[in-house]
Amino acid sequence: MKVCDFNNPTQTCQTCGYYAKRLPTYRECRPVPKKVWRPIAVGDAVEQMLTSVGITKERVEQWTRTSGKSGGCGCASRQRWLNELGFKVQWWVRRQLEKTRDFYYPP
Repeated sequence: MKVCDFNNPTQTCQTCGYYAKRLPTYRECRPVPKKVWRPIAVGDAVEQMLTSVGITKERVEQWTRTSGKSGGCGCASRQRWLNELGFKVQWWVRRQLEKTRDFYYPP
């Protein structure tokens, strides 16, 4: 059994991140696996939300009167554009947060 290794000023375990309300605390250390970060496809999320409330691609084509045309209503290109923009913004935000974290808490 491995006991948590607490840092005195913050009272948190350096391995598992457990916060101790008072020291000494003898607790079995259970390291938490890192979560794999995956960006959210914004275009797919918007499509799923609109479909859940009843706004489908077929309805939009009826409203815009583009049901027989080759490009349709443009939903696919708009969805692809939203996905690309969402990925770029999420990666940028993640980089900024990591830079801030590394500035305040150097590795």
